[in-house]
Amino acid sequence: MTEHPYYYEIDVVTYGQLDNKTFTYAHQSTKTLQPGQLVNLSFGRQKSLGIILAKTQPPKYLLPKIKSIDGVLDDIILPQHILDIAQWLKTYYVATNYAVWGAILPSGLLARRRQNNLNTPPKHTSTPHHISLSQQQNTVLNEILQANQPVLLSGVTGSGKTHIYEQLIHHYLSQNKSVLYLSPEIFLTQQLEKRLTQSFADNMVITHSGLSAVQRRNIWLDCLKSLEPKLYLGPRSSLFLPINNLGLIIIDEAHDTSYKQENLPRYQAREVAAKLARLTHSKLVLGSATHNIVMTHLSQLDRLKAVELTERHAGRSLPSIEITDMKGLYDPLSPALIKALRQRMRRGEQSLLLHNKRGSARRFSCDDCGNTISCPRCDTSLVFHADQARLICHICNFNQFPPSICPTCKGSNLRFHGFGTKQLVEEVKKYFPQATLARIDRDLSSQVPLKEILTDAEQGKIDILIGTQMIAKGLDFPRVTLVGIVAGDELLFGDDYQSRERGVALIMQAAGRAGRGELSGEVIIQTKQSDNPLWDHIRSHNWSAFTAEELKRRHNFGYPPYQYLARINFFGKSPEIAQSLAKDWLKTASLPPNITTLGPATPNHARTSQGYIAHIICKSSHRTKLTQIAHLLPRNTSYDIDPISIF
Repeated sequence: MTEHPYYYEIDVVTYGQLDNKTFTYAHQSTKTLQPGQLVNLSFGRQKSLGIILAKTQPPKYLLPKIKSIDGVLDDIILPQHILDIAQWLKTYYVATNYAVWGAILPSGLLARRRQNNLNTPPKHTSTPHHISLSQQQNTVLNEILQANQPVLLSGVTGSGKTHIYEQLIHHYLSQNKSVLYLSPEIFLTQQLEKRLTQSFADNMVITHSGLSAVQRRNIWLDCLKSLEPKLYLGPRSSLFLPINNLGLIIIDEAHDTSYKQENLPRYQAREVAAKLARLTHSKLVLGSATHNIVMTHLSQLDRLKAVELTERHAGRSLPSIEITDMKGLYDPLSPALIKALRQRMRRGEQSLLLHNKRGSARRFSCDDCGNTISCPRCDTSLVFHADQARLICHICNFNQFPPSICPTCKGSNLRFHGFGTKQLVEEVKKYFPQATLARIDRDLSSQVPLKEILTDAEQGKIDILIGTQMIAKGLDFPRVTLVGIVAGDELLFGDDYQSRERGVALIMQAAGRAGRGELSGEVIIQTKQSDNPLWDHIRSHNWSAFTAEELKRRHNFGYPPYQYLARINFFGKSPEIAQSLAKDWLKTASLPPNITTLGPATPNHARTSQGYIAHIICKSSHRTKLTQIAHLLPRNTSYDIDPISIF
């Protein structure tokens, strides 16, 4: 057959504008290329990957100028749902080709593949893992299987949601369908891997940030070519695996803020999963004991099928919750918590202590002038880490030795204030020098000690486990009978409209770690505001009552789910310049109608490597009006629609 030119509409991966423009290229061939096929291109002065979207006929006046495709990657053809999800991401989250395809395609895609399969997890022997479901669990399982819409699975902590997930996985694998199981944290993925290996090792694939780029690329390529039903376990980025026969998507701990991508494209995994489920005709199950309030509202509108587990598995009871007033007390541990810890030590039981602040001291300041030593890049308070003898920024990781002289007033009266998890470990040692302690937070140097800590805790080798919110997420240690919330006030009372929701959810999730085995559990929450009505919801484990109250509050102030939000950051070389840029834009921008703006204001983290920040918050009951704003912004800005924080 004689070769002749075909013309194609192509997505150029390196294109960085927001207009969703595609480009026409020619290719001399005897056969046409398929949608989803990857090609090499010359784009301007650069080389780029391109994705074939469709065969096309070019305008005749452009014909002499149309470039030819440089080469074709015959072995890589993206499935249609990946093409569709990419186009949707660009529109829904106002993102460029460069950002979207950077999230979807693995890094080093064109690198030569290693012959040995580096991505394959160690082989285990699968053994049938028979689970006896309660009557309520069986009812919920059947409701999920029969549902014709996404499912919101609610259940008190310890109610056996994972048992239902396992039965769903068995069902879909037996139907020759693959399953995508999302977990919010790498350490939860590791714990789930151990559990799910018992039944699904022969057809389970695990991916997470702990793997090398080569391993993740090989997983992606193997997924693209595989037609076998498999269970894929991983974080939010696993949504972009090119799974060919997807039947079920599970989002575990669906309330977790880790499902929001903070870098471009700033997507929310729950929304992407819902779109993916529609494109692939898959079942979507969102599970949590403390569901996001927006999702709860959607279930009330019947856009999600709500099912609920109201009982703990095997008839176990929820832990009792005691509120301890800390007024007049200055030590990190109250007498009540010390007594309870001592009882667990005597009985050989385990305890968890939640303190959602890292480091040793939270602030280093001058008592003469009141100045706090802050990060020169981010303008946030530096946190002292005694084990490194350094002040560290928890935003950008800048660090320095504590100065001996105040940089503002040159005084020498500098002092540490507050405490973090590292200092809490030292405080607990004073009371329990013989106890085996461990700490889990973001300061762990690698994943190896984290694995060891989790294994030791599971085997009962750790008496007291101390940590940040990481220890509240899905951990299941049967010997834990006591959970202490060290500083409850710091969790509940922040300056963001979602602070109450996040705080109550975190406390309830942490409380749910107690009494998951044969022994009953107890929770002690330390607070200086013991009369706050929020404690009543927490004490009674009543998330539904809290969400009903919070929805009224959100409605009154025009926050999600009743209005959509967008945050615009303006960057300047000084706070004054940033504020001026924001004010000038607000005066001159032709905003769509029915948009409310708040600000300009200075956010909590008011400085980054790009400069000082002034932000404007936009509200609208129509999300498309907010997406239109992105096209009106000057270059010295960043834009986030559906932000998880507005401060």
